[in-house]
Amino acid sequence: MIGVSLTIEDQIFKGWTSLQVSSAIDAIAGEFNISVEQSGGVLLYPGASAVLKLENQVVCSGYITASAANISPNECGLSLKGADKTVDLAECSVIAEPDEWFNLNLYEIAVKLCQPFKIKVVNQVSDTGDVFKSFKIQPGETVFDALDRAAKARAVLVTSDTSGNLVLTRAGLNGSADDLVYGENILEAVLNSDWSNRFSNYVVKNQTVMTDDTQENANASGTSEDLNVKRYRPLLQVIQNTESGIAVSELAAWEACVRSGCSASVEITVQGWAQTNGLLWQKNTLSRVYIPRFGINANLLIKEVSFSLGNDGAKTRLFLVNPDAYKRLPIVKKTKDAGGLLPPDAIEIK
Repeated sequence: MIGVSLTIEDQIFKGWTSLQVSSAIDAIAGEFNISVEQSGGVLLYPGASAVLKLENQVVCSGYITASAANISPNECGLSLKGADKTVDLAECSVIAEPDEWFNLNLYEIAVKLCQPFKIKVVNQVSDTGDVFKSFKIQPGETVFDALDRAAKARAVLVTSDTSGNLVLTRAGLNGSADDLVYGENILEAVLNSDWSNRFSNYVVKNQTVMTDDTQENANASGTSEDLNVKRYRPLLQVIQNTESGIAVSELAAWEACVRSGCSASVEITVQGWAQTNGLLWQKNTLSRVYIPRFGINANLLIKEVSFSLGNDGAKTRLFLVNPDAYKRLPIVKKTKDAGGLLPPDAIEIK
């Protein structure tokens, strides 16, 4: 019997026949969609606390966000959607007074932003960088927007864990996962290449309101180039009242590196949800991938994990990218490594 249980307000529900659970390192909250064809007339509603477990391991801790009940001559079904606690950070605005903070580091800013929501901040990064001389909340922005703004300036990723905590991390900090080998544990593999989000030139402009402390940075401009995008494809990002201590050139470099590094990925499907050690597959881990048909033999980063249950049983889809995709790299010429996937292409910082 496949182990799926959903605890809602301390009451455990089992017997689910279909589910989809996803979590990614560049998403602030994991999400799930779960259903049963015969619910026995049970009705459940949004807003309730929920903890989803697969094989007795927690994969999502948060709330029911939507529900749908259906009835027909043959069915009395129930479908639920849910998300980690951190979903509120993605959907809710920052209400802060005062709306400008001084001399705080990234972790301290995250704690202040999460405190009203009673969400714990887990810091996996040993050094979150210099303090922000000032950090000003933009009118109407969500908590995630504010967090993301600060995190990008320090090359840090903002995501969640299975307990619903906010996590500050960098690529690969969750350790290693099982090898993925075609002909052994890989059911299906898809090599994806998408350049629709890549640009030749990245320009970040700072339109800070000038004060004595920020005058030297006001209206500053930082640029990066993706040397492998041959067409003229510029992207301009304007940051209002950007924080003192953020180098706009670093923001441009981060944007260029992430977009370049994530433009090539491999999507792998395996049977079941657990690895050979019994632990579920986990995002932000490194796996040795061997797919001769694609010329891939390399350590890749598991960017996203998606668990599913349906008529064909329990499966896991893994989305993997080059481990350097979330790093600000020095300028290098484009080279193909022994593993097959290209590293983030040559990025020129000006």
